[in-house]
Order: sequence, then C-alpha cells, then structure tokens
Amino acid sequence: MTCQCRRPDSVDKTKKFIYMLKILHAFFVLLLASCSSNTNPVLTIEGGKIQGVETSTEGVIVYKGIPYAAPPVGDLRWREPQPVLSWEGVKIASTFGPAAVQNDQTPGSFYHKEFFAAGDPDRSEDCLFLNIWTPAAGNPNKKLPVAMWTHGGAYTQGFGHEIEFDGERWAERGVILVTINYRLGIYGFLAHPLLSAESPNRVSGNYGIFDQLAAIRWIKRNISQFGGDPDNLTIFGQSAGAGSVQALVASPLSAGLIQKAIIQSGGGLRGLGLGSTLENAEASGQTFFDAAGLTTLEQMRAATIEDIRKIQREAMAERRGVRTSPVIDGYLSTGSFSDIVIADQLPKIPYMIGYTADDMGNMGESIRDFSLKLEELGGSGAYCYLFARPMPGDNAGAFHSAELWYIFGTLDRAWRPFNEADHRLSTKMIDYWTNFAKHGNPNGNSLPEWKPYTAAHSELMIFNIEDVFKNDEVVFRPIDNKTWIGTGNLMFNESLYLLEGNDRAILIDAGTRIADLDKIVTSITSKPVTLVATHVHPDHTGSAVNCFPVIYIAPGDTVNIPFMMADYRGEVRFLKDGEIIDLGGRQIEVVFTPAHTPGSVTFVDTKAGYGFSGDSFGSGNLLLGVDFSTLIATCEKMEATMKKYNISQLYPGHFMGRNTETPQRIRDMITLSRDVMSGKVKGEPNPNGMMGLNLVVSDYGVRINYNEQKMK
Repeated sequence: MTCQCRRPDSVDKTKKFIYMLKILHAFFVLLLASCSSNTNPVLTIEGGKIQGVETSTEGVIVYKGIPYAAPPVGDLRWREPQPVLSWEGVKIASTFGPAAVQNDQTPGSFYHKEFFAAGDPDRSEDCLFLNIWTPAAGNPNKKLPVAMWTHGGAYTQGFGHEIEFDGERWAERGVILVTINYRLGIYGFLAHPLLSAESPNRVSGNYGIFDQLAAIRWIKRNISQFGGDPDNLTIFGQSAGAGSVQALVASPLSAGLIQKAIIQSGGGLRGLGLGSTLENAEASGQTFFDAAGLTTLEQMRAATIEDIRKIQREAMAERRGVRTSPVIDGYLSTGSFSDIVIADQLPKIPYMIGYTADDMGNMGESIRDFSLKLEELGGSGAYCYLFARPMPGDNAGAFHSAELWYIFGTLDRAWRPFNEADHRLSTKMIDYWTNFAKHGNPNGNSLPEWKPYTAAHSELMIFNIEDVFKNDEVVFRPIDNKTWIGTGNLMFNESLYLLEGNDRAILIDAGTRIADLDKIVTSITSKPVTLVATHVHPDHTGSAVNCFPVIYIAPGDTVNIPFMMADYRGEVRFLKDGEIIDLGGRQIEVVFTPAHTPGSVTFVDTKAGYGFSGDSFGSGNLLLGVDFSTLIATCEKMEATMKKYNISQLYPGHFMGRNTETPQRIRDMITLSRDVMSGKVKGEPNPNGMMGLNLVVSDYGVRINYNEQKMK
C-alpha cells in the first residue's frame, strides 16, 4: 500500500507569502526606477538621445552642452550654421560645451575679478552649444514659457555658462531657461567679398547672429521635449547680448519666432546693435587678410587659430583692424535697429528695456525715446527700468553688468559682501523677469505695479535695495548685514553710518537736522548706540546730537564747539588716536586724520575692508582746513593704515553712490599737495570761497580748496 503524504497547509501558505513578497519587491523596484526615469528621462531630440543631470533644486534638471548646429570648423568656418550631427547612444549632458574662440581675460582687470576669477573656459571653434534648465523634462504637455539668454562681451568675449548665469531660480518659477554660446570676434563677424560671393544669399559677416537664430529655431523644434512651449519664447540679453536681441527682433528672418524681448544695457533708439554696411565690412575684412597674404577662401580656412591671432597682433601693431560686430547685410538685417523702429517694422510684441545707473554712457534718453516711439506707433510702450543699486565692496557703483548677479539669483557666487536686502532685491527682479516671460507683463506675485513708460506715465521702474527707514529728513539703507548708511537731505546729502557688533553699535555723525534720530537708529538695531563724530561741523554734528547724552570727538575739534555745536546739552568726551572701539566681534580703529578740520577722524573697520572718513579727504572735493604739510602726513598715515588692514575704500561724509576714497586717490592727493608746495601747480581763484578757502587746485582727478595764508 502506497502512502501519499500531504504537505501541511501552513507550509504552502508560507511559500505563497514569500512568492508574493518577491513579486511586490520586483514591482516596487520597477516603480522606483520608473519614478527616477520620469524625473530625469532620456529625451529624443535632433541628433540623438540625451539625458540631463539633477540640480540642487528639487525637480529641476539641467542639460549642459547640447549641440544645436554642426561644428563650424574646416569648410564650415564662415558659413551659416548647418544641421546638428547625429551621435550614438545616450549623451549624458553633464558638461558645458566649449566657449567660442576668444582672448584670455586680463588678470587683475575689473571684469576678471568680477566674473572670471576662476579662470578662462575651454575654447574652440566647435562652440555651438546650448544649456537648458527645466522643471518639466519629458513632459511635452506642460507647455512652459521659454527664455533664451544671449551673453554680452562686445561680440568678442563671453559664454553661456559664466559664473553669474544659472537657470535654477527661473525653472523653479516655471520658466525654462536656455543659455547659448555663439561664434565671436573674427569667427563670428568677418565680412569678406569672397565669403559673400560663395553665400547663396550673397552676404557675410553676421555668423554670430545666424548662430543665435539657429538656436531659436532649434528651440522651436525641440523644446517641447523639455516641457516647453515653442510658441512662448522670450529672448533677452545684456550689452552685446542686448544688441543681438535688437538685431534678431529687427530681422525679417525671425518673423513669428519671438514672442517677447528684454534688452538690458543695449540702448534704445540709439543702441549698440547694427550699424556698418556690408560693403564697408567687406573692405575691412579683405584688407585684413590681404595684408597677411591670404587671398583665397582655401587659405583663409586653412589658417589655424594661432595663425589668425598672429595676423590680428600684426594688424593691431600697424593700427589696422577688422570689424567684429553685426552688419547691415540686406538679408538678415535690412537696417539699423533705430531705422526699423522708426519705420514701424518692429514686431508688435511686449518689450522690457533698461540700463544701470553707472552704465556705458547715459542710455536713459534713448530708452525713454524707444518706449515713446512704440506708444506713438500705436503700442502701449515698453517696461523700462533703471538698476540703481551701487555694488557693495568697492566704488564701482551700479556698473555695466551689475544687475546680472540679481536676475539669475547667483549673489552667493560673487566676492561682494551682499546682504539680505540684496537677496530680496534679486528675488523681486527674478519675479518681474519671469512674469514677463510668462505673460508679457512683469506684474503679479503681489509685486509693486510696474507700468509701461508712456507720455502719461513717464517713470522708470527703479531697482535698488529697500530702505530700512525713510522719512522727509533721512533715509537709511544697508551697506551690509550690520552696516547702514543714512542719507540726510539738507546739506549736500550728508551721510551717517550705523555700525553694529554683537554687543553694541556706534553711529558715525548725526547729520544736519534729523528729529528723533536716537529712536530711528534703535528701530534699526537692537544694540545700545554710541554717537561718535568724524568732525565738528553743522552738517555732521547738527541739532540731532541732542538726541544722545554723550558724543565722542577728537580733541583737535574742541575749538569748533562754541561756533558749530554750541547748543549741545550733553557730555563731550574725547577719542584717542589708535584706540580700538570693540563692538563685540567687530573692532573699529580710531585714526586721527587732520585735513578738513584739525580734529578730523577716520573710523576703520579692521576686518571688513572699508572705513568711514567723513570729510577728512573730501567727498570728491576737499575743503582743506590745515596746511599742506599736515595733509601730506595725514595721507601717508592713512595710506599705511589702509595697507595694514587691506582697506579698499573709505566712505565719505557725503556719499553719492560711487565717490569713495581709494588708496590710489590718497596717493594722488599726496602728489598734488607736493606739487602745490613746490610751486609746480598754482592755485586758481576759488569761485565760491567757502570757509575762506580762496584758492583751488585740481589735478590727478583730485580737487583741493585751500586758504593761501595757511599754505604759507
């Protein structure tokens, strides 16, 4: 008899349970893999398959170094861009493409320190790459607005991944940002009769603009893969990038491709865009290469990058140049930007346009004229702005390109001591810019209303850090997180400075007449405040000194108290030369600097790289209250102090935005003083003779008013 054994039911159930667990595990693995691939999917675009990399912002993917045209090398040098070459497999877009061929940045130059201190990028003629930041990769139904950024650099420098450019802040607001490289210099803008003759359109010279147009067309054909709307494109750029935007919107070849445009520091009706005729540019290019013995296209295209650099150096030595900027060729460009605007041939799309307070020339009038012309032609005008924030850290002011840190949200990458107010300004500007990219109108997000500039509303939107206090007598705004400048409005914008440490604060000067000054400063800082003075004069120790029970001055200005501070009811105490005022984690050295008055004082922050000199060295114009020998000794002392603490600037008693005193100006003051004492420079009659200073000298960028008898 056979015994048929049966497994217990518990064993069968256990096996089934384990089997189900394995199935569930496999399911969750596939689900996780699917989620990962959905957030960073492989996309199919022109040329092949591509995958981006995650950024530090959740949900935002960046695609670096995507080719948008064939490499313009060999026989394609000085031709319009050609279609992208295909690649095998999946391209992982984790590395920015090479920048266009350009010279090295000059170490120590202003813009080298500002944007290029990390070094020059890889450069190549094979440079036609773009970069994309998106929060909706692989989701063509999202149809997010798209913005294409064109860098500046005088059409000879720059690239799309400079340190100040980034798309994360734009993408997190629902705008896809694209930055591009394009051909520069002689490779991007050479015009030559032989090149025009071989062109099917009989033109040459605008290859860099053709590159940008090719990038726009690439975006139109491919951006939906990245979640973008090909019919909602904003182009924007700064300086030469702004000139490029002007060239593109004015070109008949871009008709219907661009929905909005932002022009930053490119001017308006008299802008930085197209100007030279094709004929003149061709003559320039032919002279350039003929002088080098390169008279055929084969020879020109066979020349290496170093060959061309050598030719350029020789041409510069002989004061011969070649035009390297856009030209009016009758095909891509049919006239200057101004001509196109005036002829009412500019696309009827929304425009934003602006400049910085210390830009390249005064662009304000041309920008206002541009907006008024749009209104005159039946439009609503442009959204016009002025970026007026003087950059902290030096006396460059709101220089050409200063706004770039703000509109891309990259202040943390800069060397400058930006503060929380700067970050708030950056947030506001990004909101305005991305709203414009979305809707053609910068307003929304509870932002202050920005109206187009029109005949009836002739105001620009002004961008500056917000005031921490403002009334009719004084405005306080931050210099950095623990330093504020107060500007009075009674005597030549007298300046007060509030410095805070961990334990206490000092107020440097009290202005002319500011009611309740003690309450004002304690609304800004919670630390106990002590009043100190750079000197005793009514615009610095005016009636507001009575808000404080004690004031500290230098003994040298005691003589001025009966005449200029007679109504003070508190106690006068004296500072000591070289003493350290410890604010708690912040030390301020007292430096006696007799110049404007015998008791003038400069207060130096020993760590921050700046100081506060009142009128010791003037505010661009020194009213000298001592003899020149004393001034020289004071300047030499100050120069040594600035070197000791690595001080780059001294904030004056009447700060106008960029008139800080620098070590070079202190040295120039010494030179001019010695010239006066030696008789090399003669004083001229002083037109106003303020304070009995009957003579004035001006040289080396320095102006000194003085009394002839005191000099003797």
